[in-house]
Amino acid sequence: GPIGQLKNTFTRAARHFHKPLIVAETAYPFTDGRRWFHNMKKLDYRFTPAGQARYAAALVTMLKGLPDGLGRGVLWWGGEYNADAPEFKNSPWSYRGLFNAQGNALPTMRVLGRAARPRN
Repeated sequence: GPIGQLKNTFTRAARHFHKPLIVAETAYPFTDGRRWFHNMKKLDYRFTPAGQARYAAALVTMLKGLPDGLGRGVLWWGGEYNADAPEFKNSPWSYRGLFNAQGNALPTMRVLGRAARPRN
């Protein structure tokens, strides 16, 4: 669902439980994946490298805005998956990884890398 809905849920959890929160096993398509995503409901970001990066940035922003600094991180599911690697060739998750078919890092890597830097 929308990031705003997740923010509401996480804000309530932070206020109620007062425990650190992470977004675990998330991912977002960086391409239409040929045939894989035609049935997905309309989401907030396009299935492009830039759309994937915007999704990651929105997650990071949402987490950093949680009460009492309780938003702690994002764990990306299958970041290493690559559609041209034989072990991932027939998996829809291949199109949600952090590398394109040539093995080059996608813009989302920079977003997550900046988020991982310690706060000053």
